[in-house]
Amino acid sequence: MSDEFDPRVHIEDRTTGRRRSVRRDQLTGVDEFINSLQRTFDMPPEMRFQGWQGSDEDHAPESGRPAYRVVYKTLRTVPTQPAVVVAANCRVMFANDRVTWGEPRYGRALPWRRPDRFLVPDWGRVFYNPVRYVREADDAIPMEAHQETTPPMNYVEVLYLLNETDAEGGHSDRLAGARAAISTLLASLDLVFGPRLLGLQITEEIGEVFDDWHWNQRLDGPTVALEAQAELKYIDADAAVAQIGAVFDANAGRSEEERARLQIASQWYWRADAETDPVQAFIAHWLTIETLEMDGTNIASLKNAVHALVGGPREQCAAAVGRLKGLRSRLVHGKTRSVSSNQIDAVRSVSSALLERRLLGVISEARRTQLQEAVADASQSGF
Repeated sequence: MSDEFDPRVHIEDRTTGRRRSVRRDQLTGVDEFINSLQRTFDMPPEMRFQGWQGSDEDHAPESGRPAYRVVYKTLRTVPTQPAVVVAANCRVMFANDRVTWGEPRYGRALPWRRPDRFLVPDWGRVFYNPVRYVREADDAIPMEAHQETTPPMNYVEVLYLLNETDAEGGHSDRLAGARAAISTLLASLDLVFGPRLLGLQITEEIGEVFDDWHWNQRLDGPTVALEAQAELKYIDADAAVAQIGAVFDANAGRSEEERARLQIASQWYWRADAETDPVQAFIAHWLTIETLEMDGTNIASLKNAVHALVGGPREQCAAAVGRLKGLRSRLVHGKTRSVSSNQIDAVRSVSSALLERRLLGVISEARRTQLQEAVADASQSGF
């Protein structure tokens, strides 16, 4: 094989079984990935591959304008003729035709806590006396640039040009920005035409459009990780049984109202964990906090609850809680869509610590340290 090709990577046509080599200058991250397999991590690192679908000689990849595409199949709702409405940054088409769509797929991978993350499981057996774990898996990650075309169908397609801010972000940021931007359009269509028009989502993609509204899809969406890269840890079974039993005992001693409040808070916790839109994630974390510690709009009880866990100057806790509440208000009322990773980390630390205290009666020192750092960050004027 010529040195211009990397012998460690190939592309396989799953229909014919033919394989072709990949040029070294078309690959990024291979060396880092291989090196990372030689280390151990608390959580396995995520990776993604990049590519394009739909491009041709007149529409070369990365020569269009960053855009978003969503296609819905209608529920036996037929256009009397093709209908197209074009605005400055958006096109809506109601038509009957075949629709080609695609997505990156990772063989053997399973969804991992969020819809945009996948994990290749590490299967294996545990043997006792002495305890040891024996793997029954390999480290290959089959990757496929899947593409297919539907039979003829009635559909609604929306193409939306991303604004400059959203276009600068990664895949999840672009999706979140586009979903927010066209949410009023989709809600209006749903209210006017009912649930039959936007019946079944066929595809949702990030890519680019051209002056003739040709669509190129960018394949760099979901990430994939290899569980085998995580450090192997053992949990003492007797201690685990005692901890789980304590959870049941604590719940049995609660009133119905307390149980209901903790159930709602826990559901918001899981919704925040699975959310890919940072705005919605922040709001879900805040609703976890509000459910646990507030009975109205007054945040005095919340300030006291946070201060009881972190100690230190009461003014610092008050400032941190006040700034988080202020950001929540600006997000909920549409005055901003800007949420930094530090702000997400801070509200997550507060919600997790308060939920842990309410559910378990105590919080771990690691959780307390995270909360103290979050309070220190959120209390700063530039937060």
